[in-house]
Amino acid sequence: MTLPLLLIALSGLARGAETADAETLLRHGQIGEAIRTAEAAARAAPSDLDAQELYIDLLQVVGQTGRAVAEAQRRVEASPRDPDAHYLLARALPDLEQARASYEAALRLDPNHARSYMGMGAVHEAAGRREDALAAYGRAVALDPKLAEAWLGRIRILGQLGRQSDALTAAREGWRAVPTEPGLALTLAQLDPPSAVAVLEEAVAHVPDDPRLYEALASLALARGDATAAEARAGQALAIDPMLPDATRIRLVSAEIRGARLDLAAWNRLAALRALERTDPAAALAGYPSLVASWPRSALVLLGRSSARRATGSMQGALDDAVEASRLDPRNTEAVAVAGLLLLDVGRAAEAEPLLAKAATERTWDASLALAWVRALQNLGRAEEASDLLATVAGVHRLDPAVQVAYAEDLVRAGRIDEAYRWLKQTLLLVPDPQLAAAFVRVAPAAGHPEEAAALLDQIVAQTGNPELAEAARRLRASGH
Repeated sequence: MTLPLLLIALSGLARGAETADAETLLRHGQIGEAIRTAEAAARAAPSDLDAQELYIDLLQVVGQTGRAVAEAQRRVEASPRDPDAHYLLARALPDLEQARASYEAALRLDPNHARSYMGMGAVHEAAGRREDALAAYGRAVALDPKLAEAWLGRIRILGQLGRQSDALTAAREGWRAVPTEPGLALTLAQLDPPSAVAVLEEAVAHVPDDPRLYEALASLALARGDATAAEARAGQALAIDPMLPDATRIRLVSAEIRGARLDLAAWNRLAALRALERTDPAAALAGYPSLVASWPRSALVLLGRSSARRATGSMQGALDDAVEASRLDPRNTEAVAVAGLLLLDVGRAAEAEPLLAKAATERTWDASLALAWVRALQNLGRAEEASDLLATVAGVHRLDPAVQVAYAEDLVRAGRIDEAYRWLKQTLLLVPDPQLAAAFVRVAPAAGHPEEAAALLDQIVAQTGNPELAEAARRLRASGH
C-alpha cells in the first residue's frame, strides 16, 4: 500500500467510530472514540447507571480521575438525597476510605442499593478483606442478579479462598443470570474445561462482536490440534480487535502448522523457550539449534531465536534472524516489523523503510510502527512524506502521548509554533500526561502564551492532582520572568 492509500485507511478508522456505541468501540479497541461516545451517552441519559459507570471508568483509564470525581461531586451536590449520585461518586473516588464512605452514604439512603453493595465488595477486596468482599458481592447479586461485575467479583474471591467448586457454581449461576456478559462465559469456560467450547459458542451467539470469545475458541482449537479452526477463529477475533496478542500469535502458529513449517509439538517447545527467555535468556538460546535444524522454514522459530539473541546481547545475530524470518514469511507482520525496527536501529533506513511501511500499513492500530516509519522517512530525507504521515497518525491516535509530542515537534520544526501550541493544549485536556506537559512547557513561551499555558496546567492539576503537571506549571511561570 502506498502512503496516500495508508492515509485513507487510517482516516477510515476514525470515521468508522461515529455510529458505534461506547461498549462496541471498546471491544474494537478504540478507547478514544469510546470515551467521546460514552460522554455523549452519559450526558443524554443522566439516570442510566450503566452509561454513567462506563463514562467514569473510561475517564479513569486516561488519567482523568479528577474530572470524573468533580462531575460526580456536582451530581451529589445537586441531588444529595439520591443514592445513585453517592454511588457514582464512590465509583469515581480513587481513595478507598473515601469511596467506602460514599458507598455507605448511598446505602443509608437506600439499604437495598445493589450497586453500592457491589462497590463495597470492590473496596473490601482491594483492602484484602476477602470474607467481607464475598458477603458484599453476594448481597449485590441477591438484590440484582443482572450485575455481572458483582458476579465476577464473587467468583474471583471464591477462587482466591480456594473454594473452586463454589466458584464454578457461582459462574454457572452468573452466566445463567447474565448470558450477554462475555466475561462470565470466559470465566465459566476456564473453570469447567469440558464445557468450554459449548459455553463459548453459546456466548458468541449472544454477543457476536466480543473478540475475546473468538480468541478463546481459537486457543482451544489449537490445543486440540485443529489448526484450520484455530486460524479461522483467530481471524474472527482480529477482525474485531486487531490488537489482541494471543489471537495474533495463534493465527501465525496455525498458518505455519497448516503449511507444514511447524507442528504442534514444536510450537509447544518454542512457547516454552519464549517463556524461559524471561528468566534465563542464555538457557533459552541454547534450546534453539535443534529447533531451527528441525524446522528451517519456520519464521516463528527464527523470530524466537532473534528475541533470545537480543536478550543475550547478540544484536547482529538477532538482526540476521529477523531479516531471514521476514524473508521466509512476508505475511508474518511481526517478523516484518521486528526486522524493520532492528534495521532502523542500526542505521539501515533504506532497507528498513519498505518493511516498516508494510508492517505499519497492516497494523494501523500500532502507533509505534507508524512512528518508526516516520523516522525512516526522515532519515531518508523524505520530510514531506514523513510530515503527511505524522499528521494523519496524530489525528487517529489522539490519546497516544508519544505520537502527539512527535507531531507537535514536527510542527515546530516547520515553523508552525502557534499550531503546535494549540494542538498540545487540546491534547492535554484529553490526556493529562507529563510527557505532553513537558512538550507544552517547551512550546508555550515560543508561542507567547506562558501565562495562559500555566493557567491551563493549573486547571488540569485541579482535576487530576498530578504533581508533575504542577511542576510544569511552575516552570512555565518561571520562564516568563
